[in-house]
Amino acid sequence: MAEQRPRGWLWTEKEQLPEGLADLKRRSETVGIQLARFASALPDLVAEARAVGNAFQESAKPLVALWQARKNKSLPLSPQEATAAVETVRLAEQAWLIFLKRDDVRKAIQGVNREIRGQKKQLTQVVASARGQAQAKMEAVGFREQLQESVARGLEIAITATAMMWEPSADANGTLLRRLAMIHFVRLSFHESRARANRLTAFLHRTPAPSIHEVVAEAAMNVVQDELASIGRSQAIFGSPGKLVDTYVGSAAEALLNSVRSWRAEGIGPDQIGRGYFEILGFDYSLESHPD
Repeated sequence: MAEQRPRGWLWTEKEQLPEGLADLKRRSETVGIQLARFASALPDLVAEARAVGNAFQESAKPLVALWQARKNKSLPLSPQEATAAVETVRLAEQAWLIFLKRDDVRKAIQGVNREIRGQKKQLTQVVASARGQAQAKMEAVGFREQLQESVARGLEIAITATAMMWEPSADANGTLLRRLAMIHFVRLSFHESRARANRLTAFLHRTPAPSIHEVVAEAAMNVVQDELASIGRSQAIFGSPGKLVDTYVGSAAEALLNSVRSWRAEGIGPDQIGRGYFEILGFDYSLESHPD
């Protein structure tokens, strides 16, 4: 027989926790979510819903605490108290389910669900239309060039800031830093996407070999195409699809700055940078191989 201690009850080995406690916390949290929905969508029923739902949640608290303390030597309830609490929870949860199945409640919930489905359908149509307009912008003459220029402008800010860390004569016109910044951008564009890497690899195999500027444009288009396909409800971005590359531009700028800091700390000058820093998927895009 369980023994009461100052910090709780010490159960014997024969006394087992009631079944069904493992998911009681989840069921209680689910009722909490449902109550929040009543508050936002069915205000006329929220008072009654709270009375029944809160009763279940309160009844579940002692058993949730018992389950959470199951590995302790002392438990917050005696076996008899646990058995009584299980019955209380069963009745309270049954009352909640009966409330949800009541005709007026059920019909009200169905009405809200129909309205939500209609809103989702309308939103899907709006997003599809916006995405189609963005796609048309992408396919318009000159978009690729505009996107390339947008990337270049974003990187130029980082190039100017990073150049201040080098000796003035090291890269006077920023040519080397500009090339490194573009390579960082291209690499980041496919870093977490095997599909983008494969498409870019096919592009790099073209004859004649594409210039670094063409590679940047292709990488940017790949990003926009993929991000546009996966984007959810943010319609604002559809109006200016080029903004989808801004994150990659910012990351490339940061990567450039970190590279120069590292080289400076190691005493590596511009003419000592390893050839590997100029590779894109195995293709050499150093200034020697692909002059501007």
